[in-house]
Amino acid sequence: MQHGGSFELYPGVGQGDSWDLCASRIPVRLTREEGAASDGLYYFRFESPLPGMPPFAPEGTDAQLAFFRGEPIVADAPLYLYFDAINLSATSPSGELSIAKLKPFCETIEPLATIPLADLDLTGSWETRCVELKPVGEILTFGMWMTGMDFAIGLDAFRFGPPCH
Repeated sequence: MQHGGSFELYPGVGQGDSWDLCASRIPVRLTREEGAASDGLYYFRFESPLPGMPPFAPEGTDAQLAFFRGEPIVADAPLYLYFDAINLSATSPSGELSIAKLKPFCETIEPLATIPLADLDLTGSWETRCVELKPVGEILTFGMWMTGMDFAIGLDAFRFGPPCH
């Protein structure tokens, strides 16, 4: 991912790793925010859906945000995905963060992780979190989405690294 997994460039700009928004069936408000990011100027804000908010895409297109790799990752061992996160609400988040391997158009191929937002133990400051992923085969695109009824979470600076502590 460019710029250490930050969101400084718009999708389709430059070569190799990039990101894009997906037309998801999950009705969550997702915005690219400027300022107060953990890395650079921009981050993504995931916010619980407004009552009656309709889904935007058919079943199977879960991801709200996709990461496209310039080169596939050959997963013959677990991968460790690090990211920075912040709770943007005065209350503790209720919901889940899901990560999956995707095929084109944000369709889920293989679920990789589902993490209760409460387990991330987030505060009102940016903090680094790590998730272990155990994919089968190679990954060219992976994506994520949030579900639940009460959350406002900022995510930034996605990168792979050593085993989680």
